[in-house]
Amino acid sequence: LPLPDALPLSGETAPSLLITEWNLSSGGFDARNDTFVGAAHTVASLIEMHRHGLGGATFFAAVDRHCSNRDVNPNGKQFCGDWGTASAAGARKPVWHAFELWQMLKGSTRTVTGADAAAGLWAIAADDAGTSRILVAAFSVAQPTDRRLRIAVAPQDRPRSVVIRRVDATDSAGAATVAVLAAGADGIEVPLAANSVVLVELRPAAPAAEALSAGDRGADQLPATGGPSPTAALFILAAAVAVSAARRRSHCVRSRAC
Repeated sequence: LPLPDALPLSGETAPSLLITEWNLSSGGFDARNDTFVGAAHTVASLIEMHRHGLGGATFFAAVDRHCSNRDVNPNGKQFCGDWGTASAAGARKPVWHAFELWQMLKGSTRTVTGADAAAGLWAIAADDAGTSRILVAAFSVAQPTDRRLRIAVAPQDRPRSVVIRRVDATDSAGAATVAVLAAGADGIEVPLAANSVVLVELRPAAPAAEALSAGDRGADQLPATGGPSPTAALFILAAAVAVSAARRRSHCVRSRAC
């Protein structure tokens, strides 16, 4: 959380805020870490950290270490509710792909006002070289809720490409699907399942083959982040909750909050 103004001594700057270890755990191994639910928790947490200006954070842990222990995992399952982003053998969990989607938020980031953490909805937007992206997470233990998002955009006189990636019950890896937003269209509607993640990317008009270029997702390498870029008008509506994008210059978004 932000430091109180009175905390630093006169003439001193506030120290960096860091979280040394974080993950999803209900008091031990947690099977949600192996599913899309853990991915939704991760994205929601990253957005919250970014919103509060956290200096950095270390996810616990990079790789599952305990599933090879027969006392912990007597049936020898690939996953056992451990806290890593991949198995000891390198099989990626949905949380890996949550970080991958987060790292796609290149360029100039903007907060999205109106998203309600108490209602289990988080959102963040970024603009980069004419491409706008919104990353949205729905996460709730007590009241998981399916939603239908409407992303309102400024109409243009030519079609645009829309690339959508999800991490949910039907897709744990965020595979890209491509659609075309017609000329003059002022919005995109996207379903958002309970405890899931969606990244919506609006690009200048391009053929589907170009929109899914090899540079989008390397087989073994996460995409790099970039520097500042021009902003573009972009808004999001979630169910009955109006969520308007407020422009705000900030640092680039990496796999850690910055």
